[in-house]
Amino acid sequence: MPIWNMDFRKYVEYEGTQRELYDLGADPYELTNSYDATNPPAELVSRLKALETCKGVGCVVAENGQEQDTGADFCSPRPYQSLFEQCH
Repeated sequence: MPIWNMDFRKYVEYEGTQRELYDLGADPYELTNSYDATNPPAELVSRLKALETCKGVGCVVAENGQEQDTGADFCSPRPYQSLFEQCH
């Protein structure tokens, strides 16, 4: 499952031990895997782990890389109608 962040990095974990990290600003065609097992991208790894077990608003929060608090920013009728229903 891939995950992106605001500085245009894409992190992918495959089943097993294979990992990929791309700087999409410098490498938009994903030709150079810059993943370093001795220095994994901690923020992206933790966000991906959060996405594996999240539910409802927590998934939006995890995907956007924001602190997982109440999710109040997402509890409005639009643009996340289905999540709004879970908030109320």
